[in-house]
Amino acid sequence: MTSYKDINSLPEKHKVVADCIRVGKENATLLSDIMMIADIDDRRQAHQIIESLINDYGFVIGANRTGKFKGYYKPANEKEFQEIADTFKKTVDSMNKRYNNLLNNYKPALLQAQKDGLTTSRYAVILEIEKRARCR
Repeated sequence: MTSYKDINSLPEKHKVVADCIRVGKENATLLSDIMMIADIDDRRQAHQIIESLINDYGFVIGANRTGKFKGYYKPANEKEFQEIADTFKKTVDSMNKRYNNLLNNYKPALLQAQKDGLTTSRYAVILEIEKRARCR
C-alpha cells in the first residue's frame, strides 16, 4: 500500500526507516528497533522521518501504542487501514477538543487580567491571535 515508487531515491535514513516498517499489524516494528537499525539517537528525529515518509513521500504507515502488536506498520488490507484511519481521526478530534478548551479556558483568565490592569491593546492582540488560529 505504498504509493511511493522509487524507494532508492529517498534520503538514506528515510530509506532505512521505510525498510524497517513491515507490512501487517502483526509485524509492527517498535520505534526503539527502528532507531537502532537506522542508527538514530533522537526519538524526535525518528518521528520526523516517519512523518516525512507519510506526508512527503506518500507512504501509508500506521502505529499501535497498545495491545499485542505495538509499533509501526504498513497496513496489509482494508481492515487494517480503516483501523489506522479511525484511530487517527479520534486523536485529531481529541486534539481539536483540547485546543478549543484551551482557548475557551483562557478567555476568563484574560477578562480577569483585564480587570486587574491588562491593557486593552494587549487583549486585542491576543484576540487577533485566537482569530488567526481558528482560520487555519
